Amino acid sequence: YGEKIILVGHSIGAYIAIEALARRTRSNIFKGVVGIMPFLEANFRDSSYVSKDRWLRGWMWPVMFLLAFSLHVIGLLPHTFKQFFLRGNTATMDSKAKDFTVANMLRFSTITNYLFLGRSEFIHHLAPFDWTRLGSFRSHSHFLYTTDDMWAPVHCFKQAQNTGVDATLLEGVPHGFSVGPASGNQRICSWLSEKIADLSRHQ
Repeated sequence: YGEKIILVGHSIGAYIAIEALARRTRSNIFKGVVGIMPFLEANFRDSSYVSKDRWLRGWMWPVMFLLAFSLHVIGLLPHTFKQFFLRGNTATMDSKAKDFTVANMLRFSTITNYLFLGRSEFIHHLAPFDWTRLGSFRSHSHFLYTTDDMWAPVHCFKQAQNTGVDATLLEGVPHGFSVGPASGNQRICSWLSEKIADLSRHQ
């Protein structure tokens, strides 16, 4: 009823938000877009990213099916065994996120969905991101980057700045901030509320 939408997305969600903006059929329903650690293109400068890319795009689905089934079998084991198996993945998580991951991650449907989405993202992001997709909303876009983030690396932060987009760089906040220490959440929420307030003031 006359209210305009501010699109907010984290990681691949930021890319989806930009796509929604670019494919809009009406020009007067959005105020802008806010991307938190946006995963917009491949980062072949990072060795960890390269290994994940080769793994996800190189394996055939039968191999992934066997992997998902094997992990599902591990998921049937007692909680203590699952906790030990996932200790590397959950090391930086807070206690609630850690317990939830251990209880729910090792399921066949969850793993196959995770692999499918991950593989799709890597395939789709082979081409460099086209900043012109923001169109007239470039001046109404805010993006947050952090140091040591392979999904939203510093060189992409510099690209965003060079295109005239408002981009901010924070130190010491992980990509998965929502399952990490509360201090990271607070810093992100503070930045986010500031940018949403800024967009809300614009007509």
